[in-house]
Amino acid sequence: MSVADCFDKQYDSILIPGESQRTCTVCDANAISPGGSISSANCSCVAGYTGESHSCVPCAAGKYKTHIGADACLDCSVDSQSPTASSTATACLCNVGFTGENGDTCEMCAVGKYKDQSGPIECFSCPSNSNSPQQSAVITACACNAGYSGEDGSGCSECGAGTYQSVNSTSNNCSLCADNSNSLPTSDSVLACLCNAGYSGMNGGNCSACLAGTYKNNTGSSDCINCVAGQYSAEIGATSNVCINCVAGTFSNNVAANDITTCQDCVAGSYTTYDTAI
Repeated sequence: MSVADCFDKQYDSILIPGESQRTCTVCDANAISPGGSISSANCSCVAGYTGESHSCVPCAAGKYKTHIGADACLDCSVDSQSPTASSTATACLCNVGFTGENGDTCEMCAVGKYKDQSGPIECFSCPSNSNSPQQSAVITACACNAGYSGEDGSGCSECGAGTYQSVNSTSNNCSLCADNSNSLPTSDSVLACLCNAGYSGMNGGNCSACLAGTYKNNTGSSDCINCVAGQYSAEIGATSNVCINCVAGTFSNNVAANDITTCQDCVAGSYTTYDTAI
């Protein structure tokens, strides 16, 4: 056997005692040599492997090597990964939460999107009325927007009138406004809960009924309005001006009077003429 008789992955190295022929030796695993090689030094690590010819190790995950030789494996682009022993740059796939062509630059999924598998596919949009942070890797990162309720990653329904869902809520359900208050649909804060007419209190807080002698004809945090002097009202939680005039010949100096007994007879030398309710 001549030197040229050794095939690829072999080299001519050993002289058989007593014979003129030499023998071909196979290169170590994951190494290769050109035909006609005469030394183990001609063995080189194949693509996907690195090291000296007698000790070729696979490129680690996240690295690759495209050519034969002892050169070091190259890193995949940031935010991408490859399996061990990768021999091409395109083996580097964008991680979950990132998108881009294989072997190229990877960009994070934008707000409101997610990607739960590696590779070049586009990021998916969150379901309607939900949102997610940048770089989201699972659909459950899509949480319902304020004013909507539902399981993370599922459909989100608007909060109805009288309920709200705040931005920082840890509940999947809309919260009820306090008694005697209300809110518009899709309200996103407890402060959207306004006291009903006939009740008064801070927005988002407890609402108390207007006392007898007062009324309130609008929603919100404004105070109840007093019946003026010369009037009274016994109704609690009045939603309109129900103040009644003292009868003719009587008068009350009290503001927010709550009973007809507050109307006293006019003193000698004075009089009143009204005797109808306002």
